[in-house]
Amino acid sequence: AEVRRVITEAMEDLPEQQRTAFRLFDVEGYRAADVGALMGHSAASVRSNVYHARRALRARLGPRL
Repeated sequence: AEVRRVITEAMEDLPEQQRTAFRLFDVEGYRAADVGALMGHSAASVRSNVYHARRALRARLGPRL
């Protein structure tokens, strides 16, 4: 329960584009092209946002997990 709360808080601090792309791609399992269609962006833009979201989450959560 504590781990989930910490992860949720970290995700809330991400910029909206990164948070949405990360949630749809990594959490929900959509393909990058599908996420891009939903967000109005290219698949490459989605992958970039997911990359930056993962990096930010690792930096923030690494010491805590």
